[in-house]
Formats: sequence, C-alpha cells, structure tokens
Amino acid sequence: MKRVILYSFLILLAAVLLLPLYWTLIGSFLPQAEFTLHYSSVSRSPAWFSLAPSLEQYTGLLYPEDWMPLGFLRSFSATLLSASAMTALHLLTVPVLGFYLAKQNSRFARAIFFFVILTMLAPLQITMTPTLILAKQLRIDNTWWAILLPSAVMPFGIFLTRQYMRSLPDELLDAIRLDTDSVLSVLSHLVLPFSFPALCTLLMLCFSECCGMIEQPLILLDPAKTTMPLSVEMNSIYRLYPNVIFAASVLFICPCLLLYLLVRKPMIKAMNELTL
Repeated sequence: MKRVILYSFLILLAAVLLLPLYWTLIGSFLPQAEFTLHYSSVSRSPAWFSLAPSLEQYTGLLYPEDWMPLGFLRSFSATLLSASAMTALHLLTVPVLGFYLAKQNSRFARAIFFFVILTMLAPLQITMTPTLILAKQLRIDNTWWAILLPSAVMPFGIFLTRQYMRSLPDELLDAIRLDTDSVLSVLSHLVLPFSFPALCTLLMLCFSECCGMIEQPLILLDPAKTTMPLSVEMNSIYRLYPNVIFAASVLFICPCLLLYLLVRKPMIKAMNELTL
C-alpha cells in the first residue's frame, strides 16, 4: 500500500512538472485563430489540443517576413556558440581543479576548496559589479570575452568533480605513476576515463546554465554592438510577437533536451555513485 501511495504521488508530481511543457508544445502548433482564442488579452485559457495543427509559428521564426524582422536564428546561433564555448572552457579547467582538490590533503588545497564552497553559495549578483569593473579595465566589455573568461571556472562543477574523484583508488594512481610522471598522462589515461559519468553531468549542467544566462548578457553586453543570446531576446519576442512565443520556447529547449538524451545514462550513474 505504501508503494502504491508513493508511486501515485510521484506520478502526480511528474504530471505537474510536465504540464507546462505540454502546453508549450501544443501551443507551438496552434494556428493564429486558435492562438488568439486561447491567449488573447480577453481569454487566457491554456490549449489542451489543437483542432487544426499548423507550423505557422515555426515558419514565422525561421523564415521571418517584413512584419517580424526578428533575427531569431542569429540569436539562437549566438546562444549555441556561446554556451558551447563556455562549456568547453569548463571541461578544460574544472576536472583538473577537481582532481587536485580530491587528491591533495594540504592546507592550501583545503583553503581553496573552502573558497570554492563560499563562491558557490554566494549569489551571482554579488560578483557582477566586480566582473563589470574588471571587464572595463581589460577593455573586453561589450564583447563575449567579458562573459566567457569569468565563466571559465564553475564552482559547483569543481565541487561535483572533486566529490566524484575522491572515490578514485589511490592504488590505481600509484600504479600508473610507476609508468609515467606526466600529469597529463595520468589525467588522460586514468582520471578522465574514470570520471566520465561526472564529466557528462558537468557537460549537461554547464550547457543548460549557459543557455539560460540572463544577468550577464544584460550587464556586460551592449545590444547595439553585440548579438544578444536567446535567453534575453525571449522577452522581446513575447512583447512584440507573442503569437510565436511557444515555437521559440520549444526551439530554445531542444538543444538542452537533445544533450540530456545523449548523456542521460552516464548522468544517472554519476548521481547514483555520488549518493553511495
């Protein structure tokens, strides 16, 4: 009986969480008439299905006409490129720092890890003003470098990889160090393959977080000089062209969803091992 109650609660919770996604997906196929019927200023009742599914919203986004000079593909491309670049930087720096903190017991390593925890707990808004001042001094403000460089290290990613790499047996490290003294060889032949599930989790978390950045582009970038990411442009789409907002939302979700489907199994393995 307890199991039935538990599964019923989980199914209900999953339905509540998935319901907005379902409405978004259905809403993206609504033709103009049905969209006005359900989401006009007079009536705002979510559509459960479409009587005549249409691709009007998608064609309006991907092939904009004179009435909608949106540049959706430009913002979408900027989002994918920036998120991919920041994720690549994370994957280059975070595993090395996580490995160092996992296998070093010095006071310096413990102090660095304590600083990482403090940085992870601090709100993002606290660091935005120093980041803006530093970007102006380096003359990289209003460029993507102002976002890429401060985002090269992810505190939660360091914490995640450090906790996972602590389970790496010291005997294996001692054995491989008999063959080579190169840190790069140790990382590439033992540490990174062992930490593959954690790295997949890091990949997913970094990419989704970078795609959803809002504060950093608004503060560090100038819309007149730089293409803004889609996370910022979604507000303009909703205000100026509300009849395509659902299609824009679906396309915005697709990269993160596809990436999750690719790394789902290693992510689940990493989460299970971290809880042991």
